Amino acid sequence: MTEITSRYRVNVKNRPERAETIATALRTPEYHGKFYYFRGQEHSLPVASLPIDLLLYRLANARTQDDHYTMIARGLRPGGFFDASRQEDVDVQQDQHDILLQFATSGKGESVVPIYSVLEKGRRQTEPILVTSGGIVVNGNRRVAAMRELTQGACLGAFSHVACMVLPESATEDDLLEIEFKLQMAPETRLPYTWTNEGRICKQLRDAGKPVELIAAMKNTDVKNINVLIQMYEAAERYQNEWLKQPGDFETMGETRQAFNQMVTRRQRRSPQEVEVAQAFDFFVIENRKSLDDRAYTFINAIEADPATF
Repeated sequence: MTEITSRYRVNVKNRPERAETIATALRTPEYHGKFYYFRGQEHSLPVASLPIDLLLYRLANARTQDDHYTMIARGLRPGGFFDASRQEDVDVQQDQHDILLQFATSGKGESVVPIYSVLEKGRRQTEPILVTSGGIVVNGNRRVAAMRELTQGACLGAFSHVACMVLPESATEDDLLEIEFKLQMAPETRLPYTWTNEGRICKQLRDAGKPVELIAAMKNTDVKNINVLIQMYEAAERYQNEWLKQPGDFETMGETRQAFNQMVTRRQRRSPQEVEVAQAFDFFVIENRKSLDDRAYTFINAIEADPATF
């Protein structure tokens, strides 16, 4: 499916209004469902029907952060435009809707039928959206974008209200980051993140104080893989900042996962001068990877094996 232009206009309700509407709905929830990804324990969370225009997209959603950085890097939005402090800004929410809609309609990064097509055909919601007590969408952002867009056509009645599982008021931003990681980053997820999004969220969890061993367990992998992914992401930031002079332009990172993996995993103990030389050659090869084809990987291996010669 090709990209479509959004017809849905976001209307941000103020925080007290959202909280009151949700609190009222939770007095008579439709049912309670089991949830296993909040603070490592099983919880029975209430599910209530909420107006679809009540919800807010979560700006810290890891899947959309590459797009945020790229838009700012290319001058399409000012610096800080997508900061979490602006989560209730209607223009920011509209941009987030438009980004998520492209994921939902084009199947960007996925090997399954786009969720927009599934919802358009079935005209029904099959599982609840996970939200905070203030109406921030934690899991299900793409589905909300798709259902909102479908309300502009023949599916208005089907998606004017959506079933939402509501987290306790005590849920913190660190909790939300961990929940997203557990729900979306497992190897069997149907919608892979870009490797830079994946590395960024691993780094965010580590920097928030989560042991790397815990991050690896949540992702069902080993510690070495997590450390490599974080190092790859940090190298990617240096590549953008120091080499390309285009900080945050993550659209320049297409088809670079293998190159950065080799750069990190093939590197041996070297002097700081040799590391600097190897990095410069690596970055030159990565920048010119399209003209080098598969030879780029051969060059990186050779560079990391003997930077002094280069």
